[in-house]
Amino acid sequence: MDTLQLVDGKRVQVYTLKKGINDTILYDEKAVEDRFGFKPKFMPDYKGLRGDPSDNIIGIAGIGEKTATILIQKFGGIENIYKKLKKNKKEFLEAGLTERVVKLLEDGEEEAEFSKTLAEIRKDAPIDFKLPEETWREGVKHEAVEKIIAELEFRSLYERFRTTLFSEIEKKEEDSPEEEEISEEEIEKVGIALWLCNSETTNPDKEDIFARAE
Repeated sequence: MDTLQLVDGKRVQVYTLKKGINDTILYDEKAVEDRFGFKPKFMPDYKGLRGDPSDNIIGIAGIGEKTATILIQKFGGIENIYKKLKKNKKEFLEAGLTERVVKLLEDGEEEAEFSKTLAEIRKDAPIDFKLPEETWREGVKHEAVEKIIAELEFRSLYERFRTTLFSEIEKKEEDSPEEEEISEEEIEKVGIALWLCNSETTNPDKEDIFARAE
């Protein structure tokens, strides 16, 4: 939910859980406005005012979701809220806010600004990000992965890894006639040899043997 502040029209959207693990929602800018009543860029201000216990963001004690929403809708972000508060306190009372809320704002300026800083995702980090020219499959060092799988004896994982990594065409090419011509007797002999090397490998099948092959 912290990333909702990054939503930008339909160019940047956030896919997240709504309720339960199977109930999901895709937030574009309109969806954020429909739920919170303000634009995504004000999410850090919202947390700065009401706080967020899940992230240890204190906000201003006494100001909840409803009041924080009204403040943002009427006056904008925290900087603008305090700019207007210092210029004309009466404007806040005319907007329907109580003297108590105004006092909370005056006493909690430092907490609000600090909480917003904690809630805001920095977008000026010096990151040079480029999409790779090769696909993720081309970038996988499958020989190294297969070696680790064999060393750790993740036998069922071996076939799953190869199925995921290679396309159906490549998979068919690997199932060469030479491989199919291996007799059951030969497989049994190699299986016994594998068992002698590692007694924990009981009743190895062809996949187990290939997984341990150098």
